[in-house]
Amino acid sequence: MAGHIYYPCNRHIIFVNTILDFKVRLSKLLKAKREKISQLKELNVEAEKMKSYGTRFNEDYRMRYARCVLDLDSMNKEMGLYLDGIQTYCLEVGVNS
Repeated sequence: MAGHIYYPCNRHIIFVNTILDFKVRLSKLLKAKREKISQLKELNVEAEKMKSYGTRFNEDYRMRYARCVLDLDSMNKEMGLYLDGIQTYCLEVGVNS
């Protein structure tokens, strides 16, 4: 089949599929993180405007900001798990080669 890499050993096929799975998931997560960072930048601009007008940060703004920061934290933790998984598989292949 086109687009598939076949190795004589099944262990390598599983490895390639797992790495590709991690890569796809990581790519999707990075895209979502870029969007969340963009949202955080917009919230920071909004904060600068409120501060320059002497307006207090209302509850809605604080909740949106906190949610954005918590979402980014969650994404960073998830990315760490994917990267750890990739590293583990790479080490296994290196040892077994």
